[in-house]
Amino acid sequence: MKKVIHVITTISRGGAENQLLTLAHEQITGGWNVSVLYLKDSPDLIEDFRGIGVEVITDCANYSVISQILWLRIYFMKYKGIIHAHLPRAELLTALAARKHSFVISRHNAEGFFPTAPAKISSLLSRFVTRRARAGIAISKAVEIYIKSRNEISKTCDITVIHYGFENKIRASNLQQLNRSDINLNDNDYVFGTVGRIVPQKDYPTLLTAFSAIFEKREEYKLLIIGDGYLKEEMKELAFKLRISTNVIWLGRTDRIIETLKLMDCFVLASSYEGFGLVLLEAMSARIPIIASNISAIPEVLGSEHPLLSIAGDSGDFANKMSKIISFSTDELSTLLDFQSKKLNKFDPFLMNKSIEKIYSLIGSI
Repeated sequence: MKKVIHVITTISRGGAENQLLTLAHEQITGGWNVSVLYLKDSPDLIEDFRGIGVEVITDCANYSVISQILWLRIYFMKYKGIIHAHLPRAELLTALAARKHSFVISRHNAEGFFPTAPAKISSLLSRFVTRRARAGIAISKAVEIYIKSRNEISKTCDITVIHYGFENKIRASNLQQLNRSDINLNDNDYVFGTVGRIVPQKDYPTLLTAFSAIFEKREEYKLLIIGDGYLKEEMKELAFKLRISTNVIWLGRTDRIIETLKLMDCFVLASSYEGFGLVLLEAMSARIPIIASNISAIPEVLGSEHPLLSIAGDSGDFANKMSKIISFSTDELSTLLDFQSKKLNKFDPFLMNKSIEKIYSLIGSI
């Protein structure tokens, strides 16, 4: 049987982690023996993985880095199969531990390998990892361009762009009813919303400022924010200063993303960069119009001709787009949603998996 182990930094709820769940499902369906080994944090998705037949290895989770390297080295000495590493810590520890193996990496972010480290250190570590890896996957053209521009890829490592896949039918079958009243919304509210960690990358100041500009026109507008992060209290303070606190709902993290998205009238993503933006596919699936920054991988996902792409960091432009969507006629809205649905069809998880299998064939017999 074809065998693969995915080494990933966390299996908390996030874009890379959710996408690995999709990939693992396709691999199980295709007859693979799939294991997932995570390194730290709370394993939010552990039952989701086990529920589709994936073995989740917890033996070295939350150990010290040195202990994890030693544990992985012993484990990989006996392992025969494909090794696929995701996210920086997992990539680095796999490169250090799997000395007699060829492995593949996936780059999920349009940022430095170690964003908090000096650029030279980040580049050095990334090139060390990619020298050990036989092949690499970038989840978007934007990610490939970024990591190459930062000199983070060894000349010996071939990078292939393979977009995320989206299990639209499977996710739709698992939906449960969620009403606006469940989260303190009224039926007559016009709800803008977003999903994402409350961190600098997501540029919540631009979103909040844009919302404050249109809020002056109609107090029935609401802004629903799904997510958490270390900037949450600072952003709450900004909302208070902008005098929009009563109309901003901070929902926190949820595992019912699609159901909650369906309560929105418009999804807004003001990010300053995105490696891919899986939430865009989720918003397309929920059939709600999308306003998003015209930067990084976002136009790659939505299409450069998407009519509601906005200037990143420009709250005025976002406010104009938000006002524009409210005035859309039924026909205009239907045309936009049909356009988004056609884009969603591009991100077929079956085709994603087949492309990844071709990469695996380069590094070992499958």
